[in-house]
Parts: sequence; C-alpha cells; structure tokens
Amino acid sequence: MITMGVALLIGFVLGIPKTKARTDYGIYEGIVIENRENYFLFDSGFHRYYVYERDCEREEGDFLAITGKATPLKMTSYEGYFSFESYLNKKGVDYELHAYETEVKFARPLRLASRENKFLKSFEEPTRGLLSSVLFGAKNYSNDTVALAASMNALAFLSVSGMILSFFLRFLDWFFRLGFKDKTADTIVFIIATLLFPFGIHKIGFWRVYLGRASALASTISGKTTTPLTRTSVIGIALFLLNPWNALQSGYLIGFGLSIFMMLTAGNRVRYKRRDRKAIDTVYLLVFLAPLFIKGNAFHVMGPLYSAMLIPLVGPFAALGYLSFISLPFVSVLNVCSSFLNGTLQFLENFDLVVTVGQFNDLTTFIYYYGLAIFFIIKDQGKTLLAQIVPLAGVVAFIIDVCPFVNYASNQVTFLNVGQGDCIFIRNQNKTVLIDTGGNTSFDMAKEVDIPFLRGQRVSKLDYVIITHGDADHSGALESLKKNYNIKHIIRDKSSFPLTIGDLRFINYNENDRDTKEENNNSLVLSLEFMNKKWLFMGDAPEALERQIIKEHPDLDCDILKAGHHGSDTSSCEEFLKCVTPEVAILSVGKKNSYGHPSDKVLARFDRLGIKVRRTDVEGSITYRQNLLFSGN
Repeated sequence: MITMGVALLIGFVLGIPKTKARTDYGIYEGIVIENRENYFLFDSGFHRYYVYERDCEREEGDFLAITGKATPLKMTSYEGYFSFESYLNKKGVDYELHAYETEVKFARPLRLASRENKFLKSFEEPTRGLLSSVLFGAKNYSNDTVALAASMNALAFLSVSGMILSFFLRFLDWFFRLGFKDKTADTIVFIIATLLFPFGIHKIGFWRVYLGRASALASTISGKTTTPLTRTSVIGIALFLLNPWNALQSGYLIGFGLSIFMMLTAGNRVRYKRRDRKAIDTVYLLVFLAPLFIKGNAFHVMGPLYSAMLIPLVGPFAALGYLSFISLPFVSVLNVCSSFLNGTLQFLENFDLVVTVGQFNDLTTFIYYYGLAIFFIIKDQGKTLLAQIVPLAGVVAFIIDVCPFVNYASNQVTFLNVGQGDCIFIRNQNKTVLIDTGGNTSFDMAKEVDIPFLRGQRVSKLDYVIITHGDADHSGALESLKKNYNIKHIIRDKSSFPLTIGDLRFINYNENDRDTKEENNNSLVLSLEFMNKKWLFMGDAPEALERQIIKEHPDLDCDILKAGHHGSDTSSCEEFLKCVTPEVAILSVGKKNSYGHPSDKVLARFDRLGIKVRRTDVEGSITYRQNLLFSGN
C-alpha cells in the first residue's frame, strides 16, 4: 500500500508535477495508489480519483498522465446496502476521472496485476471468486460463496485480514520454535510474512501485524525492549500520518482499537484465576468485536463460533493459494478446498440465528464503544456499583430500541432506495404493507435491502405484499422475500381491490384486461388516504393509462404522487398532472441508470407546474411519519 504521503514524496523526488483539483477536461498527472480488477484509484497530489478500466493491470506506484474529464463521484446506492461511493469517499476519493488516453510516465518494475489476472483465469467459479477474495481482497458478490459469507456476516474472514495473518503467523511461531531458537524462529516467520506482502498490500490489518512483527524483531535483535502498547501506538500514528484517510477504514479502527483495548484491560483480566483466564480473554474479545457480528440490523448469534471455525479453514486455503500463485496453479486441489468451504458455509447457514437490533449504524457503534470505554474507566477506579449501572442502562436502552413500542404510536410511509426499481413500505401502527419489492440481478435485494430495512423498523412480519406488475425491478425480490420473511398475504390481481387492511383502504384505478404484450399496461394504480394525505402510487403506468384514468375519474386528486415509470417521458403527462395536482412527486430511480431516468422533459414539467420533486437517487430512502401521540389522531 503506497500511501498518499509516500506518493507525494516520490512525485517530488522525480519532479512529476501535480495537477491541481479540477472537474473539467484536461491532463491529470499523478500516481496509482490502489488497483483492482476493473478500476484503479489515482492521486494527483491535490485530489483522488476513481478511474474505471476493464481488466486493469495498473500497479500501485505507477505514474500516469491521463487525458480525460473529471466529474463528481456518483455511484448507485441502495437502502442499507454496501455503498461503493461511501467506501471510496472514506479513501479520500470524491471524483471520477473518465480517461480518454493514458500515458505511462513511470511503471513500477515489479508487475503483479497481470500475473494475478492470469492466475485467476486458471480457475472456474466459484474457486476464482473465492481466491480473488482470500488472496487479493476483491469481493465479487456474484460469487456464491462470497455472497453466502456476506449474508452471514462472515465475509471479513474470507480475506487476508490482520486477524487471519496473525493467526497464521502464530501457528508458524509455534512450528519453528520446535526446531529453532526464539530469535531464529522470529526471523524466519518475519521473512515469510514479507513474502506475503503482495497479498496484504491493500490491507491495513496486514500492515498493522507486519509492522508489529518488524518492531518486535528489531527490539529483540537490538536488545532494547519496548512495550506492545508503545509499539502499537507508534505504528497506528505512523500509518495515520502517512495517510490520514486510514483512520476512516474499519480495518484501522477495529484492528488498532482491539489491540489497545486488550492491552488496557489486561489488568482487569489478570485478576481472574489462571484456569479461567482464557475464557475471560475470549469474553472480552467478543464484547469488543460484537458490532462486527451485526449486519442488516441483526446480530448473528453464531457469528463468534463461525469465526472460530472459518479462520482455521481459510488459513490453509490461503496458504495453498499463495503457493499456487508463485508456482503452478493447483487447480484440482483448490477446487476441492473451495467446494468444502462453500459446503461448510451452506451447512452453517442453517444455524445462522439472528436477533433484530433495530437501526444499528455508525452512530450506534460510536455510542457502544464510548459506553464500553466509560464502563472500564469506572471499573478501573473501583466504583463497582456505578460500573454495574452502566451496562444495565445499555441493556435497557437496547430493549427499548429493539421492541416495537414506538410503532404502536406512529404511522409511516417510506419509499425505499432500491436503485432502479420500486419498493414502498406503509405502516399503520402494527399493520404493515409493502408495495413492490425492487429487484436486482447482481445481488439478493430481499436479503440485502428489504429485510434489513424491515428489521431496522422493528417489523417482524408483513401483513400484505402488493405487486403492481411483473417487471423485475418491481417484483424481482419477491421469491427471496417469501422464502426468508414472514408474509401473510401476497396480492397481484386487480380483483382483490378495493383492499382494506386495518385503517388502510387501497383503491385500484387500472381495471383494464391484462395486456400480454406490454407489462406496464397491467400496472396497478393505487390510491390511499392516510396520515391526512392523499397518496397515488402509479407503478409503471404509461401516459395512455393516465389519460384513461382521469377520463373515468375526473375528480381524482392527490397530495403525494409516486410518479409513474421512474420519471420516464412515457409517463407523467401534463393532462394527468394538472388533473391530480400533486404537491410532491416521488421519483424512485437509480443513480446513473442506463435508461436515462428521470427524463429532463418530465422534470421541467414538474417544475413548470410547481410540483416539488423528491428523488431516491439523490436523497436515498424517503420517509414520511406521523406521531399519533401529538397529532391528535
């Protein structure tokens, strides 16, 4: 990992100029700071850029002159799902550079990217995707094993993380100490760790463990002793100074945080009897790592056990993959190992118990660790009673957050950000309805977006799921949702309307016979009076259907319109908008979608008619709430 500080230093020594921050067409000069299969990150000295390049063979340290155009970074995002844009932002990247021509001014002599691509092409899926994750840190979510590990929140253990490296090096410590003196064994293990450099170069955890080993070995050889806390602190500060963006990486926060936490609490742990100490160490470790086992607003109860089981399995697979990389590909053996790992994950999935934890986000994580620090500070000062109150208060706050008390005193309508698609959640106190599910061919929308959102809203079941029509971006996640969530009723037919659910009454305005040629003509058009507002959900209804509806129902009116077909110019005609007179139009649309939605003509039409536009690609999920305790209803 060549950090920004090192990059700037090398650039200064070589006399390569730095391009000032700009967002227009021009020549951008700088250094490659990270490379992946289909993109690389580029530092001009003043700005960092994401550059898409298919089958990328750039290397960290390459100096390039790129002729192209920079634009603000815009990546498709989804409710609660991994945000590639946020991931890049935390690395200091806020622009995308569209490269038209690239000139290599200096190429790093040691070339690994081409070797990596050639090596991976020797394998078929799923082994290729698993090796790519374990050896090179690339997460291919279309790979069955990677996707399965992600759904179980075990993905961190399918990569060259600091934890796996530390486990592997400790095993080597034990092995080499059987035949060598301590200093010799330490030297051999350090050399092996150095040989693993190409595989951990992107990982902060690798650098933490590697530099920790280096400093410990230097202390042993020189005879000057330093404490582990001092070494860890110095390494953490050094990595921060070389690249301040490191401080925003989870590997940095968790890795250094865990190391320092275990050192600072050592005094508490040594008070226990020797025979109990390993168990106590494990408890402390799990308490600190607890947020790692939370994914999709659910705590994976078996996560700690899975982690303990996966690390010994992944370690040998990674070692064999490394040997295969530097020699000849052991295709058959690695295929068998990959199948075994996949089978193990499939077996463990049957026992993947989850507990809903409400909305668990970065703020919640900060509060958790802040409370943990307060607890140990108080305990260290000998204030036993107060130390007992802190965790008790945390448990009470957790119960209040998890239990759906607030749902009984409120109503809600949320237009979920499902990218290019539709998914609308409606809750009337404890009665719940989902209109459409969204859908995506790259990942399981139900598992990764819909269900985590519902868990975050403290919803354990759906009374009704209404599917407006059969397009995949509206109903693609239904099958998975049926399989993995409690749904009482699924509505597709127009004959089911009017539909009454508690205080909710849905009316469908599309009563036409089914059109077998054009699915959008079959789209349900639903109205609802709720939360003192009139709502109109248009699905993908085209202009012809809009005109027919207002002809048959000239008094149709609404306050909030879910615009038809994601703001396409095939919907939201002027006659229709003038008739229903919405105050707000909601556009459920994906960033940089290939359809060009929403249409500039439609946006201009909304503006001309004084209709406020809200977009999920801009705002994310859009929520309207009503507090029944204070609304008087």
